[in-house]
Amino acid sequence: IIWATDMAFIIIADDDEQVRLTIGHMLEDDGHEYLAFSNGDEALEGVRRNPGVDLLILDIFMPFSDGRDLVTILRNGPPRFRNIPVLLISGVFPEDSSRLHTDDSKCKFLRKPFTGELFRMTINSLL
Repeated sequence: IIWATDMAFIIIADDDEQVRLTIGHMLEDDGHEYLAFSNGDEALEGVRRNPGVDLLILDIFMPFSDGRDLVTILRNGPPRFRNIPVLLISGVFPEDSSRLHTDDSKCKFLRKPFTGELFRMTINSLL
């Protein structure tokens, strides 16, 4: 099965190394390139240094800036940051779900654990 038609450059930020590795392997299997970071601050620096980012996959709960903080920063930042699609992921549904950016058509949420098929369908809907 071929899930993606084009290669994308994706940034992953999750404080769980196993999650980063698992997502990274799925992205590689589908022909994508990625950089992985353990927190939102590192991911933001990765976005700043790599102008060709096609998608961000961000854990909601991380040390320093979390995924929701990073989306807010990007959406209020320079024009090249404002439209980067974002997939927010979390093992728990946050109490403050108003900050999930659900009104943003380029931002989706998946609750961990998710299947590879659901992950790939969601990624493809954002790319």
